[in-house]
Amino acid sequence: MNMLRERRHRKRVQVKQKKTPMKILRCWEDEGDEKGDIATVSQAGYEHWRESRNGTLGGAKQNKAIRTSWWHPFLWPAIDAAMRKADWSSADALKILQRKRPEFYGHLNRGTIWKWKERGERAWSAKTCRILRSGMHSWVRADLVPLPNIRRLSRHQEQFECSTNVRIHGECSYCPFNHAWNHPVEDSPCTHSPILLLRILHSRFFQSVMNWSPRAGTRAAAHLPPDADELCEHAFFRLVYCMKWENIPPKLVINGDQQGIYVLPTSSKTFHTKADRQVDIVAKDEKRAFTLFVASTASGDILPFQLIWGGKTSGSLPSKSAPGMDEALERGFHFTVAASETSPRSHFSTLKTMKEWIKEVIWPYVRSVIETDPDLDDNQKAILYIDIYPVHTSKPFRAFVFDDFPNLILIFVPGNTTGKFQPADVGLQCPIKHKLKTALFEWMVLVHSEKLAAGAKPEEIKMSTSLPVLRDASVAGLVKTYDFMQGPDGCDLIKKAWAKSTAKQYNLSAECLNSKQSQAALNHYLKPDTTLHDEIQARCGRVLGIDDGTAIESNPDFNSDIHDDRDVPFSEVVAETFQERPADGNGVLSTEDGLVSGAEGENLWAYNDNGNLWTGEGNLPEEDN
Repeated sequence: MNMLRERRHRKRVQVKQKKTPMKILRCWEDEGDEKGDIATVSQAGYEHWRESRNGTLGGAKQNKAIRTSWWHPFLWPAIDAAMRKADWSSADALKILQRKRPEFYGHLNRGTIWKWKERGERAWSAKTCRILRSGMHSWVRADLVPLPNIRRLSRHQEQFECSTNVRIHGECSYCPFNHAWNHPVEDSPCTHSPILLLRILHSRFFQSVMNWSPRAGTRAAAHLPPDADELCEHAFFRLVYCMKWENIPPKLVINGDQQGIYVLPTSSKTFHTKADRQVDIVAKDEKRAFTLFVASTASGDILPFQLIWGGKTSGSLPSKSAPGMDEALERGFHFTVAASETSPRSHFSTLKTMKEWIKEVIWPYVRSVIETDPDLDDNQKAILYIDIYPVHTSKPFRAFVFDDFPNLILIFVPGNTTGKFQPADVGLQCPIKHKLKTALFEWMVLVHSEKLAAGAKPEEIKMSTSLPVLRDASVAGLVKTYDFMQGPDGCDLIKKAWAKSTAKQYNLSAECLNSKQSQAALNHYLKPDTTLHDEIQARCGRVLGIDDGTAIESNPDFNSDIHDDRDVPFSEVVAETFQERPADGNGVLSTEDGLVSGAEGENLWAYNDNGNLWTGEGNLPEEDN
């Protein structure tokens, strides 16, 4: 035993001689021969404070730190762990500390530790806990404690976690600090203590160095692209081109979009007795829903709704005896199931439901418009203006429309611009959803009122959460909502939604789509815009109004008296650009509108068909024999 004690003593002496406290605490910085004692290291950051003291009225001047700050994050965690291991005996804890780290705690007194604990209790005193909660001391500043390698290691790990969308939590984020301190895992503060000190240091390091703050997780919404106006203008002229050259009236320009509807509308708040700590809300987390497909036209018409429910059979649809079912079928509502291959409970649109929507809703409406309008024939074409939902842009769906409904022209809303240039999103979805939600609440009130009238007590009334019951209850509200949209107020709402879909100076109202100004602007837009020109040419073989020699309507606002600079030589334009030509050189005049030829225009009437000048001034031309 004496040999073992002597061996441990010699080992401690060797360690103390080879490594100073400064080298041990700052070994990651490769300080080399830098010397320092434990007090100086624990008071790092107060050099400026000591230098500012002048020794007289400014306080006693100190050349170096005298007192050791045992609150330092490299010192306090081991003290806390030693006290717990020694069953809160300050003398035994001091022995553990000095035996394990004599270079750190060689001059620590057991009385100092005793002052920090609660008298007669196995815990720290209230004052000590208050100091810990308040930030432990003024030294806990992330700009003083984390040194270069700590910052570098922390930045690498945290940036990796952010770039890979990994949730950053304390235990994972402490690793850079443990490595930077160069402590063994079993000696790290994370192992021995509740990590209170390290968490304070860690959070302040994030705020001051990394410029981070605790944030709730969010999912970024789709933002408008920077060239949204140009993309929407491109789509606008697609519509104008088809309407002009295919003679498509506004009532056959159809826009459709889906929206999810909860079978039981709820809220996260309710009225309840004050001061109650527990407030229960029925079906607060209700997620069962169906998809409502809404379609409208530029003339203000609303098409019958399509309702898509999750499931694969007709048993997932509202029953035939549901209130309002007969009225819904009379108005042309289409009830179907998604029959999703990936998720049996999914109610989102699939290729199956899109084909049914075209057959059961869109094309019957198109045929009814053709039959009631004598100016339209059986080959009349229509436009379906929809967003780039993956099912809409899929090759099977586009091939289905092209093969089975060749008179239906698909035009897609530019990506991420539905909130700007799709009428359904701009002004229809929110009012329709609100109207339907109100109808469902009225149904619930009516059901509860009937139960109360029958003699039921209020505490006996329970809100039904059965899916078949709620599924049947949604039909009457849909009929009521559809009737409102068919009325004059609903028609005005639809027209306003189309007019609010704007792109630069254009919008999707029927007046703007059919205006002479839009058609004239189309001709001028097709010339410089090779993208739209080439797309039309690849699809139709030619671009009407430009490639077939058809006369182009002039813009009524176009001034025919404006000068034409096409006969100005290119060299004169270059000279004018660099200000190297006279005010009137080579017959070219410089005006406010630019360069213009100053020569007298050629008189074409002075020549006959053979290219010879007529003889005699003022005489009418005479044909040669």
